[in-house]
Amino acid sequence: MRKSRNLLAVFCVALAGNLFFLSYARAEDVVPAVTTIVTRGGDDVSYQIPLTVSVVFDGTTYQNVYATTNSVITFGRPDGTYWDYPVTPSISIESRDWWALPDRMPDTHFILNVSQGGFQVDGAYRPYGMMSGDVTSIVITAQIQTDGTVAYTYVTEGPLAGNERTGARLVDGTIVTLEQAGVTQVAVAPVLEPVPVPPVPVPEPPVVIPDPVPTPEPVPVPQPEPRPRPVFEPPVVEPEPMPVPVEEVPVLEPAPEPPVVEPEPEIIPEEPPAPAEEPSVEEEPAPEVAPEPPVEEEVVQAEDVEASELPPDTPIELANGVVLTAGVVAALELFENPAELLSEIFSNPTEVLTALSNIGADMSPEVREQSEKVVIAAVIVGQIATQSAVAAASAAASSTYRRKIK
Repeated sequence: MRKSRNLLAVFCVALAGNLFFLSYARAEDVVPAVTTIVTRGGDDVSYQIPLTVSVVFDGTTYQNVYATTNSVITFGRPDGTYWDYPVTPSISIESRDWWALPDRMPDTHFILNVSQGGFQVDGAYRPYGMMSGDVTSIVITAQIQTDGTVAYTYVTEGPLAGNERTGARLVDGTIVTLEQAGVTQVAVAPVLEPVPVPPVPVPEPPVVIPDPVPTPEPVPVPQPEPRPRPVFEPPVVEPEPMPVPVEEVPVLEPAPEPPVVEPEPEIIPEEPPAPAEEPSVEEEPAPEVAPEPPVEEEVVQAEDVEASELPPDTPIELANGVVLTAGVVAALELFENPAELLSEIFSNPTEVLTALSNIGADMSPEVREQSEKVVIAAVIVGQIATQSAVAAASAAASSTYRRKIK
C-alpha cells in the first residue's frame, strides 16, 4: 500500500516535469501565423474577434472588438443595430440589414482572420430576405503597425442600393466620414500579416518653388492736364410775391325785361242767324212815314266854355282830339291844383274818385302808348336802383297829372 502511494507520487512528479518541458519547448518552437475562423453567418449576429494583442481606435485602446453581419466593426461591446449607426464607437462600411447564410446560400460567407498583426473581416452578403442574385463583398482589414498605430482599410465589390451607411462613430458620439476617422478605401484587400508591419510612409508631394519672375519696371502713365472747372453759382431764386386776395365785387345783373303783353284781339260777337222766313202773309201795306233825320249830338270845344258850367254828360272835345264828358274834364282839373284836390277829398270824394279812375283819359292814343313805354322802363330801372325808380315815377306822375286843358 505504501509502495503504491510512492509509485503514484513518482509518476505524478514525472508527468509534471514532462508537461513543463513540453510547454516550454512549444513556446520556443511556436511560429506566428494567421488564424482563419469560418462562421455560420446569420442575421444581425455579432462575433467577437479573438485578438492576441490590443488595437487602438480614435485614441482609445481596445481588447474586445466585435464584427457583425451588417458590415459593422464595434469597439468595447457588441451592437447589432441595423437601421442606423450604432451608438457604440464603430466603423460602418456600406452597412445595412445584410445577412449571410452559408448553409443555405453557399455563395455567401462571413470569415474572420486573426493574427498578432491585427484582424480582417471578410463578408459576402445579400440584403435581408433575398436568397438569390448577386452578392456584395466587403472586406475590412485592421493591420497593426510597429509604431503601435492601426491602419484601417476596406474594399467593396458588388451591387449597392445607394441607401447604405458609410461612416464612423467616434468615442464622443459624433459621426464623421471614414477619411476623418483614418479609414482608407483601397482597390485590393491587403493580406493580413501574422506580425505587426512597419508603417508605410505617406509620400508628401514635392514642394515646387517657382522661379522668381522679374518684376517689370513700372511704365510711367501720362497724367492728363487738369481742365479748368467752371465755377457753378447757384441761381438766385427770388421769392414769388404773395398773391393779394381780391375781393369779388358782386355784379348786379339787370332784371329781365317783363314780357310785352300784347292786347288781346277784340272778339266781335257773331250775329245770330236770321230766322227762317215764314211764309209771307199778304198784308196790307202800311202807309209810308218819312224817317226823321238823326239828331246829331253837339260837341262843345274845350276852349269855348268851362267844363264846370256844363251838364256832366255834355261831350267836350279837347285840343288833342280826345272827347270826354264835362264831368270827367271838371274832375281831371283837380290835379292842376293840389290844394283844391285835398279839400275836395273831404268835401266831394265822389268827384275825386272820378278823377282818379280817369287818369290818362285825356291823352291821345299816341301819347298814352309813349307813356306806357316810359312806365315800363321806369319799373326796370327801379329794380336796379330804388332811388332812380322813385325819381322816374315822380316825373312820370307829374307829367301825367299836370296836364292842362286847352
